[in-house]
Amino acid sequence: MDAAPVGIFVVTLDAQEAGKGLTILAFVRAQEESEASEIAVREALRDGFSQPTVLRAAEVIDAGAMPGD
Repeated sequence: MDAAPVGIFVVTLDAQEAGKGLTILAFVRAQEESEASEIAVREALRDGFSQPTVLRAAEVIDAGAMPGD
């Protein structure tokens, strides 16, 4: 395991689409957790989801767990 942070966060959101509740798992490149959360909400709104709410966010700390692309 490579314990160096990679600047990618996994953000879990609740949102609505066509009146149905959904859970969204977003992978976001950012410098810190608050920035990643803001980006995830903004992108969910851009993609047509309503009422996105961040449930949790965490930085990937194992660079080996991320694909090269």
